[in-house]
Amino acid sequence: MSNAFTEKQIEEEVPSYEAAIRSTESTRKHESAALVANRPLHEHLDQTRWRRIHSVLSTYIDPAITGQAASGLYRTVCLLIPSDVTSLQVRSGFESKEPELVGFPANEVVQLIRLEGEENNLLFWRQPAVIKGLETSLKERLALTGHVLEPEPDLAEAKVIPAEPETPVSSPASTKKGFWQKTREKYLYQNATEAVIVDQKLGWRSQEEGYQDTSVPKGLVRVKVNWKEVCLRVENELGLYETRKGPGISLSIEVGG
Repeated sequence: MSNAFTEKQIEEEVPSYEAAIRSTESTRKHESAALVANRPLHEHLDQTRWRRIHSVLSTYIDPAITGQAASGLYRTVCLLIPSDVTSLQVRSGFESKEPELVGFPANEVVQLIRLEGEENNLLFWRQPAVIKGLETSLKERLALTGHVLEPEPDLAEAKVIPAEPETPVSSPASTKKGFWQKTREKYLYQNATEAVIVDQKLGWRSQEEGYQDTSVPKGLVRVKVNWKEVCLRVENELGLYETRKGPGISLSIEVGG
């Protein structure tokens, strides 16, 4: 009687295998949450950024670089579309043909890559620190595999053309300007002011802020990463062509030949 009671008590006290696994997983989650809470926020953000960038490079960009070498191409462009940019996503059952990229030369090799998953959303990838981290990580990968990167342009050495000093026009102090002369001068001043306004849309980059339109020296690799407005020409369910636009990341790799 005593032995039976003891065995039954032991069976009730020892948890099952499934219960032990659930308990272990719960403990790990609590410990992980505690570690995150005890770490500085910037360290946690850096780790998250590095993990997502590393995933995109391994999943999409590395195969693109390998394909570029196998095809004998010296330049290729990858357009990364965040997962929640619905205007550039595939509409199931509606698009019978591959979308046509608008705004690129006919001889330009462009790969349209639609990112997947909630973590690859627009809010994350549009951050300047993320874009810079993507470019830096890609350059580090290329350098580790023996590539020699083209030095970045030094903006401090850019030639600045000084403005010519205005020559004052002397006029008699007693001369008065008539109504039509004042109106004409006002009109000319407004036109001169409006002439310097530039529409800086998404993806705009000043020539002084990046590489000039020059060829890459032999043996070097040029990497450029920046935001760009992507434009697609697609065929809808009615057989008509329509244009869709949305933000994306332009990533280009060019090897000097």
